[in-house]
Amino acid sequence: MGSRSAPAKGTEPEWFTSATPWIAALAVLCASTALSGVIEGDLWLVRIGVVIVAITVTGAFLRATRLTPPLVAIAQVFVLLCLLTALHTRSGIFLFIPGPDALGDLGDVLAESVAQVQTGVPPVHATPAIQALVVLAIGLVAVLVDTLAVAAAAPAASGLVLLCVFAVPASLADEMLPFWTFILGAAAFAMLLAVDGQHRHEAWRGRLGSGSASGSGGSATTWRASRW
Repeated sequence: MGSRSAPAKGTEPEWFTSATPWIAALAVLCASTALSGVIEGDLWLVRIGVVIVAITVTGAFLRATRLTPPLVAIAQVFVLLCLLTALHTRSGIFLFIPGPDALGDLGDVLAESVAQVQTGVPPVHATPAIQALVVLAIGLVAVLVDTLAVAAAAPAASGLVLLCVFAVPASLADEMLPFWTFILGAAAFAMLLAVDGQHRHEAWRGRLGSGSASGSGGSATTWRASRW
């Protein structure tokens, strides 16, 4: 009495034990390095990294509370808007909650970024407007990849989304993208598939073990009943 039993195996929160959300986040970050062929500097990549981490942590925590996948995705998009509001406006509620004024300011910033993309020649300067556009685009990619790889358990499908991240700068750049971006992207995606395959293998072994154990228990019960 008074002793605390150890938690059963497999009862730890999924957001803590599963590597899939974090490998998916790494895959998005590695794929986003392809934008280095069309955008100067590296501050935009740091901001993308912060946004990806925030989206991943939000999704992992909310899944641990058993929130439904659509609501998790909506919450992740809201976090993305909060970060955009904090980084690129001064009119948000408490400086980071996207109110009507902040959304209007974000719309103006994104309109400016579209104009710069249409008139600029790659590699373009990483202006605040360009950074806002990139953060929004990669943030939405991070939400979609996280949903596919974790909630839908279909990391292979997320490869199509990551491929689009490479396709956009490749179509805009006059020269071939840096080769190391392809290596990073391919390595991270292969790691994502490997982790998912390992999880599926462990789940299959767990079901097999449970089936064997239940079968043994049933046989023992039948044997005891036959004795009486």
